[in-house]
Amino acid sequence: SDFQSLLVFDSEDFQRFVEEAFRFEGFDVPICVPLGDSNIENKLANAQAKFLILDLTGSEDLQSDISAMSHVIPTGMNVLVVGMEDKISVERDMRQLGFHYTFWSNDKVNLIESVKNAELNWRGTAETSRYRQAKRIALLGTRGGVGTTTLSAFLAKCLSEVHSSHCVIVDQNNFGGHFDVVLGAKHAGKKELASGSTG
Repeated sequence: SDFQSLLVFDSEDFQRFVEEAFRFEGFDVPICVPLGDSNIENKLANAQAKFLILDLTGSEDLQSDISAMSHVIPTGMNVLVVGMEDKISVERDMRQLGFHYTFWSNDKVNLIESVKNAELNWRGTAETSRYRQAKRIALLGTRGGVGTTTLSAFLAKCLSEVHSSHCVIVDQNNFGGHFDVVLGAKHAGKKELASGSTG
């Protein structure tokens, strides 16, 4: 099977359940990471698998827990959240975050169907994928000295340090850009962009 996935599990019982369901279906068993792993952000960021099953069956406040977790999940990862709340509002909230959701039931067939539906919807660029796209913020300074570079650097710092978001800064000042100075990056150099890559 070429279906590669990652399971972030809260309980070992759920881990065993998913592994059994995947084996029965002929899928490769997911790579498993405990929900409480201290290095979970790094493991998610470097995962080869692009399909994530997130076990939140032990959650007492699903919306809060997924909001707290969402910043460590890479934007390009397809996510199926499994929880104990059987409410339309939960599914709607998950969809707005760009996640698929399924209510936990002790039925392997239902789990596999949810996995297949989430994967098919993702490959078909369903509505949820729109919410998982990286956000872009543009700051435009009409002339030098108005603080565009400083504000951009401060915003990037807040996004990366306060909100733990991955952040890329693109300075399109062709003449006097000095982001390296503002950010304190002593050995940063300019990189040439291919023609048409900024369109």
